[in-house]
Amino acid sequence: MEKVSRWRQRISQLRRIRGLLENPLRKPKAMRVGSVVRQYMFCGKPSCVCHRDAQKKHGPYYYLSSKEEGKSRYKYLGRATSPEVERAQIPS
Repeated sequence: MEKVSRWRQRISQLRRIRGLLENPLRKPKAMRVGSVVRQYMFCGKPSCVCHRDAQKKHGPYYYLSSKEEGKSRYKYLGRATSPEVERAQIPS
């Protein structure tokens, strides 16, 4: 009989642990629909090295690409070191 009691206590304990693990999953964080885009760009200075060598473009700059009312929209996220980009967890 004592063994049954220990099993019931263990089951109860596991149910509490399960509840603690499930609760955060029931409250999803805010999400945006779209893709993170990485871009390298030429600047506006004609004498800059980026105009002579395409391998030396400026960047990377990150944008969130999404559709609104059928049109593509881009929201600037920043350079690779910005917190917004790090939160997006962009794969290399």
